[in-house]
Amino acid sequence: MNAQEEQLLYGLKSELLGIMYECRPESVLHDDMNILAETLCKHLGAERIRFLLRLSAFETEEIAVLLKPPEIFSFIDDWDEMKHRLREDGRGVFVQIGEGAFPPYKTGILLRNGTRDPIGCILLDRISLAECPSAEWWEQFSLTVSQFLVKLFSFKSVCVKEIWNEKLLRVTMKIHSSMDIGEVLQEMVEFLKELYPAFSYHLLLSNDNDCGHLPVQLLNYNDLEALSMKAYVTGQVCMEEGKDGNTLYFPLKGKQGVYGILQIGNVRMERIPKMMVEFISILANTAGNAMENAHLYQQSNQLVRELKLVTKVSHQLNSRLSLDDRTHYMISQLKSSLRAEEAAFVLLKGKNPHVLQGSTPFFFGEESAFYLRFLQDHFSSNREPLFIGDFSEHQKDRRHRFLSLMAVPMEQEDEIWGFAVALHHEPYFFSFKTFKLFQTLTQHSSLAIANSLLREELEWLVITDYSTKLYNRNYLDQVLEKSMAEDLEGTFILIDIDNFKFVNDTYGHHVGDRVLIQLAGIIKDNLTDREISARWGGEELAIYMPGRSLRDGVLLAERIAKLAETHTDPKVTISCGVAYWNRKMKDDPLKLFRRADEALYDAKRKGKNRVIAYSG
Repeated sequence: MNAQEEQLLYGLKSELLGIMYECRPESVLHDDMNILAETLCKHLGAERIRFLLRLSAFETEEIAVLLKPPEIFSFIDDWDEMKHRLREDGRGVFVQIGEGAFPPYKTGILLRNGTRDPIGCILLDRISLAECPSAEWWEQFSLTVSQFLVKLFSFKSVCVKEIWNEKLLRVTMKIHSSMDIGEVLQEMVEFLKELYPAFSYHLLLSNDNDCGHLPVQLLNYNDLEALSMKAYVTGQVCMEEGKDGNTLYFPLKGKQGVYGILQIGNVRMERIPKMMVEFISILANTAGNAMENAHLYQQSNQLVRELKLVTKVSHQLNSRLSLDDRTHYMISQLKSSLRAEEAAFVLLKGKNPHVLQGSTPFFFGEESAFYLRFLQDHFSSNREPLFIGDFSEHQKDRRHRFLSLMAVPMEQEDEIWGFAVALHHEPYFFSFKTFKLFQTLTQHSSLAIANSLLREELEWLVITDYSTKLYNRNYLDQVLEKSMAEDLEGTFILIDIDNFKFVNDTYGHHVGDRVLIQLAGIIKDNLTDREISARWGGEELAIYMPGRSLRDGVLLAERIAKLAETHTDPKVTISCGVAYWNRKMKDDPLKLFRRADEALYDAKRKGKNRVIAYSG
């Protein structure tokens, strides 16, 4: 080289050194390459320039691709194929560009390293120099630019790794600081959009989560051939080639499983950089672990809430509540905690199910009959609870108002004596977690309801006569005392079966008991809700009518006397004594009983089979 060529090369090296000196860690490779292109255009008298870089020659080619490379340079994976488009023309570093191969570029300069191996090529639209330098100068030019590119990419590689590690640390800390799955996924997607704005992002999740405006879909478990499912099952990154670019599937993995897939589309790269895949995999795994932690946190919170609810319900059920109050309380809890629209506790007694008071009004209407029959048929032959997402799929012959159904049997000593049911009009409204909570609440409430039923039965046995199922005399005394304290008047009827000893002696005591039961049934069928009947003793029965006149009492006694003659077997007659009281009289239960007894004695004395009212 002559002195002028050396000076020209020295000036180029000085400017390249200045570019390297001015290069900042946070600067974008696009800007640095543009400055290089402008410098080379100035020195060579060209207007347009492009770099073709051999992929295998750069240790840091992956970083370069990650930095959103501009159009002025690109990596060539198959350099041998490129030789057909760039042919050496025998002038040292110059190459001939095939016609139409890289318009509008006409001239090419090979870039060689110290061992003269090609690392790339510079394409120019022209070279306009006052004097054409020697071949030696062009060789030095090629080596100088090659060394600069290798150092530039190596420097940017280190810088970018540091910057990305910083960003990854920041986003990782941000992700792990949140216990909200939506926030975790949003942080990940926003970070990736910042790095790769040209890509598209979708999330395929295994569970339904509230993720705001993020593009979220549920995984289609039925499409086993899809690469998304392959990535989900294997936990490995999968790639799918397409006309609009490649699509990558990254599993969101935690320690206990895979929670979804990050789908990245529009990846228009001839070669997917390994570092990009590793980097996004780290980010996806970080998000997967954070999702797992958030899931566990939410599950623990949900379990705490459920335990608190169960404790609260158990405490309330163990308090001294009536059966109706217990049922009403449990229904309100089921509606609030399960968000059920309708709920009921149903007893299986006899042919028809019995809905407990306190259940929602729907179950006392005709529309509920179909659901109740369906559940009664199920639990008559099956002990398993029911969890139906769409009731129309089970019963397609008619339209249904409620499509989501949960039903749990209530058992005692291996016997199903009832069930709890919850309904909602939307299909698949109840989750499996809700169903498990429903089972837990039903188990606790069924024991409380069973105890209430037993207590009510015991209380009933205490105040009733075992044989006739009428109230006993002690209970009648209590009712009468209360009535005399609160009501204005009342009538008392004392009934005796005529010749009852003859019935017992002739037919036996079991027939006598049957006659008593028949007469008790006649009496109960002719009383109103306020009127009560009781077994007074032996073959004597009694009726008390609060707030009723003496005439009302006589009419009722006469009606029962007529029915007794026609509705007993063997036929018997009765005698009745009727007594009356009101507030104007200085009276008490004992005096009322005596007056009725005197009237009854009078009826017996006058020939039996008659009704006598006490006249004083």
